[in-house]
Amino acid sequence: MKLAHIAPDLADDDGLLAKEFRPKKPVNQAFLKHDEKIRAPSAPFDVSKLSQQILKECVELNAYENKAIDTKRWGRVHETSFSNCVTLCMRVESNINAPTLSALFKPADYMEDLTTVIQAFAGNPEKRVLRVSMENLSFENSTRELVVNAIGRFLLTSARHDQYQATPLVVVLDEAHQFLNKSVGDENNRVFLDAFGLIAKEGRKYGLTCLLATQRPRDIPEDVLSQVGMFVVHRLINERDQAVVVNASGVLDGSTAAFLPNLRDGEALMIGTSSIMPLPVTMDPPARPPKLSSNASTTWLKS
Repeated sequence: MKLAHIAPDLADDDGLLAKEFRPKKPVNQAFLKHDEKIRAPSAPFDVSKLSQQILKECVELNAYENKAIDTKRWGRVHETSFSNCVTLCMRVESNINAPTLSALFKPADYMEDLTTVIQAFAGNPEKRVLRVSMENLSFENSTRELVVNAIGRFLLTSARHDQYQATPLVVVLDEAHQFLNKSVGDENNRVFLDAFGLIAKEGRKYGLTCLLATQRPRDIPEDVLSQVGMFVVHRLINERDQAVVVNASGVLDGSTAAFLPNLRDGEALMIGTSSIMPLPVTMDPPARPPKLSSNASTTWLKS
């Protein structure tokens, strides 16, 4: 599908790359020529035609003519493979056409490419805050987790190309425990959600920093917590959460941690690696109180 997008002359009128009885050489040469573009994570393709292309792949490896093998062409449709792929194609079509996944596979005409929006924001010094809401993404099939991880990968790739050195970027990840130290999928197709963990570990040298907000510190990996230079700790009741903060901060002892369950709304302890002792602070109420919803969001700030 990616090759059909890069080299449309190889595709048929429907934008599909048919192989039945077709010569292999032009397609293989095109794969070699465009190998780098095809392997790029952001290589575009038309996902709405994915199931049709899968069926186009169900051909015999070689053609037969006059009972002789023709290795230069693909053969006829392989009926067993075709039948086995029908169920897979039905699942693909079901997901692509699911109303809950329409924001991904069938976005409205007015929606912009998120990567384009992020790049425009990063390149405009007049813009200070960009908020990306996951409100319209479904919880089904780990959609939110995969999308947020893909955004993190895009940011890290951009940072590694020195796009944020001139104007450093701070990424605020709400409900961070949902997107760290986890994997989604089954044993045969597992995806690790490691993008923001990598940003925490190596992003600073590229001008990319992350701020993690969570109510479950125990679910944040230790190697990520070790990279945190400043903690703002609100009321923590769970002893495991308290222990994680004590171990990660380095300056918070058990006696001080005992006060964490007694903090009131808006009260917090600021704990930094350069601080001699924890600093108690009181937060001003927000001018616009947040709505009580579980919609995860990602925010970018310029530092």
